[in-house]
Amino acid sequence: MSRTTTADTGTMSWHGLLHFGAGAVGFGCLVAACLGLARRFAADRRRGWAVLSRTTGVLFLAGFVAMAAGGGRVAANQAFTAAMLLAWAWLSSTMWHHRSSTTH
Repeated sequence: MSRTTTADTGTMSWHGLLHFGAGAVGFGCLVAACLGLARRFAADRRRGWAVLSRTTGVLFLAGFVAMAAGGGRVAANQAFTAAMLLAWAWLSSTMWHHRSSTTH
């Protein structure tokens, strides 16, 4: 049975590294989307949305870095979980906002 990490050596398997790398790319894109939309919202003078988007991007990046550097520590995992919940809430509310602001 293969593990992603082993507690005694701290090594990571190739599929663990692949999973982590794919997560870094995907989560990096999420941060870029948050910051890109924050800029767009600021240009449209939607200050609240701009602040929410910028804050979400920064906190999500911090949560991911904490989890990546935390080595399985409970506090790092909890920070990442909170960041993930914030990101899903931001994504849902932003999509709802864009859905309701378009005309058919």
